[in-house]
Parts: sequence; C-alpha cells; structure tokens
Amino acid sequence: MKKIIGLDPGFANLGVAVVGISIHGPSLLSLDVVRTARSDRKMRVLETEDNARRVGELAAGLLRYVDADVVCLVSEAQNWPQPVHTPNAKEFLALLTEHWRDYRNDGPQIETLARHLADLCRPHAMDGPNGGWTTALKLALCWGVIGTVAATHRLPLLQVQPKDLKRHCTGSPTATKVDVQKALERKWGALPWPPQASLREHAADALAAAEAGLDSPIGLALQRGVL
Repeated sequence: MKKIIGLDPGFANLGVAVVGISIHGPSLLSLDVVRTARSDRKMRVLETEDNARRVGELAAGLLRYVDADVVCLVSEAQNWPQPVHTPNAKEFLALLTEHWRDYRNDGPQIETLARHLADLCRPHAMDGPNGGWTTALKLALCWGVIGTVAATHRLPLLQVQPKDLKRHCTGSPTATKVDVQKALERKWGALPWPPQASLREHAADALAAAEAGLDSPIGLALQRGVL
C-alpha cells in the first residue's frame, strides 16, 4: 500500500497524518502530533543544546512514519515573516547629508547622528503570521528536519497554502479550525484525535494536507494505479 504523509510544521507540535492508498481507495493509517518541549530552566541547559535535542526528537518522531511505501510528503506552506523596515544605503546617505554641517562642528549633533545610525543598524520588527525572530527560527529548525527527511528518502515535498487547504476541506478559504475539523470528520468518520484538545488543530491541519495531497498529480496517479 502506497502512502502520503501530511504535515503541519511546528517546533513544539508537528502534526503528522499518514494516508494509505489501495485499490479500495484512501484510508487513514495514523494521526499523530510529535511533541517537543523546552528543558526546565532549573536544569540550566543552553538553548542551543536544547534546540539540538528537540530537533533530534522531531526527526525521530517523523521517521517513525517514513518507510519504503511513502511516496511524498505534503505540508501546509509556511508564510515566512518579513522585515517591516529594511535599512539601505540611501537612508544613511540622506542622514549624513542632512546633518553634514553640524556633524563637522557640533558635538551634541554628532551624538544625535550616531543614535540615528545605530537605530538604522538595529534589527527591526518582523511582520507576518506568528511574526517574530524567535518563532521564525523555531519554524526554520522544523523545516530543516522536514527537508532533510524528504531529501534523504528522495521524497517530493509538496506545499499547500493555508487558505487552499481550508477551501479544499470546507469549500471556504476563510473556514475556522473548528470548521476544518468537522469537515474532516464528515469525510473520514470518527477520528483518533489527540487526547489534549489543544493538539487537535495540528492533527487536523496535517490530515487536511494529506487530503490535499490526494488531489495532487502524485495522489491522483496513485489512485489510478499509475505509480
């Protein structure tokens, strides 16, 4: 039986859904959330070491579901946050030109100029879904695991935009997470949701990704017996 693995990327919670495809049609084989947690601060573990441990746990958790029958990974696409403001050479030049005369003779003005230049060099805020440098870093670590697993096992990695996942499941690109879960239950029947209610959305998004994979060229080829 060939398989498609759907993923909902997250450093603390990685949703995984495994869908099998046979002559009888698709069936849900596994629905899980691979979890990692920060070490207790009392242990005084360096964050870099803690992240390395968590990366290993994510990899081990995902690899439990990867075997010779898996033909592709399908994930909710990640919209990476972008800098709100990116300093450039023109800004430095304009500031220097504006204060050039005072810059030569006025000590306090030099301090003001220095503060402006320092502000331009300082990392700026991030703008985007779940914005922030820390969040982006943790997501990047998770994507590193996913990309490495895909490359090592020579698996295609398909990505589907969140709004397209919602539209595929419910018919609406603005559906809520509860709407998606209910739509999945109508199609697949009683689902083995994680016991913890807050983890359901990760499992649901992973299954939605796997479901979208069924309608991809690879998924359609599998269902037609071409692959």
